[in-house]
Amino acid sequence: MDHLQQLGTLYDVVDLSEAGRCATLKPLSNGSAHSRPALLLLGESLEPLARVVQTNSQANVLVVVALSPGASIPNRVAFAGWLHPKARPMIEKAGYYYFGEDPMAAGMFRLLESALCATQTMLAVSSEAISLGVKAGLHPQLLYSAIAGAAGASWSFRHLAPTMLSILPADPSNVIHGPPYARKALESLYSPLFTLALHLLQDTPSGEVKVDWNHLCSSRMANGTFQRLAVDFGSSDLKASRPSKIAFIGLGAMGFGMANVLRAAGHNVVGYDAWKPSMDRYSAGGGICSSSPEECGRDAEVLVLMVVNATQAQQALFQQCVAQALPFGASVILMSTVAPSQAIALSERLREVRNDLSFFDAPVSGGTPRAATGDLTILCAGPVNPNANSNPDGYAKVYSVLEALSASRGKKENLIHVPGGPGMGAAIKLVNQHLAGCHISSTAEALAFAARLGLPLRLARAALLSGPAESWMMGHRGKHMLDGLLQPPTSMIDIFVKDMSIVVDEAARLGCAVPLASHVQQQFILGRSCGWGKDDDSR
Repeated sequence: MDHLQQLGTLYDVVDLSEAGRCATLKPLSNGSAHSRPALLLLGESLEPLARVVQTNSQANVLVVVALSPGASIPNRVAFAGWLHPKARPMIEKAGYYYFGEDPMAAGMFRLLESALCATQTMLAVSSEAISLGVKAGLHPQLLYSAIAGAAGASWSFRHLAPTMLSILPADPSNVIHGPPYARKALESLYSPLFTLALHLLQDTPSGEVKVDWNHLCSSRMANGTFQRLAVDFGSSDLKASRPSKIAFIGLGAMGFGMANVLRAAGHNVVGYDAWKPSMDRYSAGGGICSSSPEECGRDAEVLVLMVVNATQAQQALFQQCVAQALPFGASVILMSTVAPSQAIALSERLREVRNDLSFFDAPVSGGTPRAATGDLTILCAGPVNPNANSNPDGYAKVYSVLEALSASRGKKENLIHVPGGPGMGAAIKLVNQHLAGCHISSTAEALAFAARLGLPLRLARAALLSGPAESWMMGHRGKHMLDGLLQPPTSMIDIFVKDMSIVVDEAARLGCAVPLASHVQQQFILGRSCGWGKDDDSR
């Protein structure tokens, strides 16, 4: 805070947390050449600042607002108002944020950040998601370990979920405190998702958030400690073995980058897509394509399915004869986002048709940027009891493929082994999509509010990313929202209509309430009804 002390040499300091309790406020200087400007230290409420600004409209004032600390920036401060020429280098050197000449802007940003952070607290989002995962049969610590590095991650998830899982069962309070000013922020900024989050907060002045142990009873640790599980796919005795051929079906936004990563790693990849322009694009880059799914699968020791949904996977395997075309002992890797029940059904059907084939439920997270760099998070659930007829070398060949898609940048922890067999990888992806979809919606609401409040949008996004309202989607989709409509889209609205419908349907099947996910599903459906289904989901 040395920089703030230095600013005191340029301004007369006024503590509004104290001034706000006064019946009347002493008028500030009129901004004449012989007067000093005022440095206003904002307290918990915006009301004193509003009164000062209204009664001293001609005065030169600079407002200072302390923000909640972030993961890597403990001292976060926002400024707004009249900036002394000597003050700017001090603020920039300290890495603080200056939101422009409107004295109210810094306080409004804090209000916005608090509302977004409250929406992403574990009861509003993370606890809803973890409850869904536990209901689906996942160990909550495994769930946390997998999601923390995926596209559904956020500061709230990474920091509040371990706290929630570590509270002793004997703790009489079972309370997690929400972010500062959460209730005031949510009451001040009306929007669908923010308002729903407000209803989920406890009706207490401090905005406390209660933990529902009925949903999370299996997550309580006997000693009250939380440890991240080691879930790496590989082991010391598993060595990658290159398959002679990889059949890759599904060359869309994600599959295109993934197939190219495998080619760059030296694999023999043959691709296919039902949409000819996707194959033309892949061929133009030097990729080899087949004329049919059956031809693509012939002689392939590993088949990768990166299609839109379970219906397309079923059609490729059984109606278009890919399963019959695969050689003895081949492995099938389903990397699409499907419901856990659908992954299980595909696995069982494949075993009925070809009991020598191995099925791996391995959905991915990370979006098109990480797909193109081989840096995806992969949630792999393989056969629980490998068939005696299956190829004993199959795991090594599957590992070779998945390692190239996830660890090309050296992050071996991106490849996660999910115990429990097919369906368990899809269950984790279910939770990830719940969080990712909610974060897209909350990011859109936050940036829309920033625009309405007159805040500089790119600065507001950068400041949000440095604090407790950070999320992967704010970083990725938030940039897209500010850059304008993407063509071609990296992830279509139709995809999240499908994914959020899977979340809501599976939650209903499991008897798990997901009010935020249900609301977000309807937002995506509304977007599709407006004719935006093929547009990027950041629209």
